[in-house]
This record gives sequence, structure tokens and C-alpha cells, in this order.
Amino acid sequence: MPAFFLLTENLARETISVDVGVADSIGDVKVKVEEKSGILAENQTLKIGDNKLEDSHNLNEYNINKMSTVHAVLRVLGSIEILVRNVNGKTFGIKVDAADTIETVKDKIFEKEGIPVKEQQFIFSGQDNVDDAALRRYIEKESTRHVFLRLIGVGRIYVDRVDHPSSPLVMEVDPSWAVKNITQLVT
Repeated sequence: MPAFFLLTENLARETISVDVGVADSIGDVKVKVEEKSGILAENQTLKIGDNKLEDSHNLNEYNINKMSTVHAVLRVLGSIEILVRNVNGKTFGIKVDAADTIETVKDKIFEKEGIPVKEQQFIFSGQDNVDDAALRRYIEKESTRHVFLRLIGVGRIYVDRVDHPSSPLVMEVDPSWAVKNITQLVT
């Protein structure tokens, strides 16, 4: 499997050189272009002339060699509306651009709903999203993402006591504590 450098040229006429082998798939090439350019593989269309190259095909199936130049076309994702559901179950839509960062989306939520940015936490597939990451990494059109309000500071809870029902136990707790932590304090 001979290895060579493949030149990809985008619409801005910038050339990106990637190290490939003839057995590499077009999908593999897109990943290599993403690593060098930051353009997500799923947003790329690779072409030779007017022929679109399919992800599942190998370079040798298209007779691509070290003399070939592949054109990378970036699919532009326009603005979309995403649905945001808060912990109270309220769902609302906001217009965003796929290039927006999570932090930008939090600003838009603040403008629309008044939820302070510092109290918002985006969760996607069980993971907290990074504020400076592009939204396109996390969402699709008509997707729903959960925004959690982060409790800041100390809270006060009242625990009814079985032995003295008329005098509840008042406890200062940290919002990050689990029920297990509180149970250990009470017993």
C-alpha cells in the first residue's frame, strides 16, 4: 500500500496536504483533512472535477494518486432553531447558527429566558459541554438539549425528625452533596 501526500483544495484556494495510502477510504481522508484544517469531516464533500467522492470508497477506486488534487467543499449549515428544555420541563426554541459556541447559545438563552449564563449547564449524552466548543459538534436540526440550572452557594434543608416531629432539624448543605452525604450527617 504505497503512501503519498494528497492535496486537497478548498473554495478559498487553500491547499491542505494529507498523508494517505491508496487503500484509505474517502471517509478516512476527510478525517485527516479535519485533523489538519479543523473542518469537521461530516461537513466536507470531497470531489474530483464534478464527481462527488463517496465515504465508503477507497482512493484506488477513483484512481487517485500522488498527482491528484481533490477539492474539499464545506457544507454551510445555516441558522436553525433548537429546542431547550429546562429542569422544570419548560421547552422553548431559540435560533442559533451551527458555528455558534455553547457560550453564545447560553447568552441567547439569557436574553430570551433571563437564566444567568453562570447558572446554565448544557448536558449532551450525559456529558457537560465545553463553552468554547462549536454547537455543530453537539446538535442536529430539531434536536432537544437539556439545560440544567446549577445551584450556587449553600442551601438550607429541613429534615423532619421521627422522635420530635414538631421540631425539624435545619441543615446547611452544599448543592453538590448527594442524599448519602446528608443521611450520614443525620444518623
